[in-house]
Amino acid sequence: MPDTSFALLDNALRHAPEGSVIEVNLRARQESRRRTAAIEVRDKGPGFPPEFLPHAFERFRRADPGRARKQGGAGLGLALVASIAHAHGGKAEAGNHPEGGARVSIELPLRPPA
Repeated sequence: MPDTSFALLDNALRHAPEGSVIEVNLRARQESRRRTAAIEVRDKGPGFPPEFLPHAFERFRRADPGRARKQGGAGLGLALVASIAHAHGGKAEAGNHPEGGARVSIELPLRPPA
């Protein structure tokens, strides 16, 4: 499986303000017969503009509409993260943390124990 967690972290490193703190959390959850693992990456920057959130996982969408290389990239990072998560039966979510900063997470199913 491609390393989705690296793509999430790379996106945070690329777009968070220089010197800001980036948190990475991993948790496992058991609901009924379904086991999942979730990876969440949060920065302590300004967060996503509210109008961007409904489009966060669309290809070529960027929170900053500028297309210059030094401003980030082509707007494919979060789209790839969501695509990989969905391909493995998971989901991706983006939002702003109540205490500030952008938050992106993926949740993936875990195999049953052998």
